[in-house]
Amino acid sequence: MDNRFIIPLIPGRERLQRLTGATKVRLFTATLFVLMVSFDLRILIPGLVLQCVLLASIHPSLHKLRFIIVFIIITNAINILLFFLADPLIGSKLAGSTTVLFSLSSHFPFTGETLWYFFARLSKIASVFVASLWFALSITPSQLASGLYSLKFPYKVCTMISLGLRYIPDILRDYENTKAAMQMRGLELDPKKTSLGARLKQTTLILFPLVIITFEKVGVIANAMELRGYGQGKKRSYYCEPETTRDDIVVQILAAALFLVFAVYIVTGWISPHPDLWYPFR
Repeated sequence: MDNRFIIPLIPGRERLQRLTGATKVRLFTATLFVLMVSFDLRILIPGLVLQCVLLASIHPSLHKLRFIIVFIIITNAINILLFFLADPLIGSKLAGSTTVLFSLSSHFPFTGETLWYFFARLSKIASVFVASLWFALSITPSQLASGLYSLKFPYKVCTMISLGLRYIPDILRDYENTKAAMQMRGLELDPKKTSLGARLKQTTLILFPLVIITFEKVGVIANAMELRGYGQGKKRSYYCEPETTRDDIVVQILAAALFLVFAVYIVTGWISPHPDLWYPFR
């Protein structure tokens, strides 16, 4: 299997990885609700700390995640820069006050509210990214399917997701093998010697047949499942789902508490609207 595919195909040994799929999906869903509800650092900072603790608990390989981390940092740095160039006073508009710290020019003032907004925005992005990492590194395709099914998703959709994730490593492996074979026959794919356009063209020529072959394999599996009566019943069970343990109960209570925080924040916002940006230095 290609090492760049971070979703495991077998359960890990850490406590977070040994949880049931239903527990992981509930915790991840509750986390997303809470983290995406506002730009309030009183919520985002504790949420970021919790996500970092969960990620550290599974001892991830940072070398394996280096490309993803660098890509996220670069894209979000560009995102923040474009936000500032488009509207330097965006934080002031959300906070309802303006405190100019210094100015590059009359058109580009740096306000405390805008810097606070960018810090809150980066905290939100970092929290969601770290949460996505621990979720992807701790759940298998089968656990994801059973977890989604526990949230009342149609089990046919859950099975499609599980099969799709299981076939991605096969595509990556076949791509690497085909690429190596073509390079041995004289195809130049070295980034230092070939333009980006040429490499993209060759990559497309390699991937397209592999995707077609994968669809054919999925069709064979679908026919086999249909012959065995798959899809006839309204419900199904998952043999891969382990028994619920004490750790599952504790984490499910944590997920319920996060959902409660989300619900309280939303309800109180209906009664007395929250500011678009919590800024304590007014």
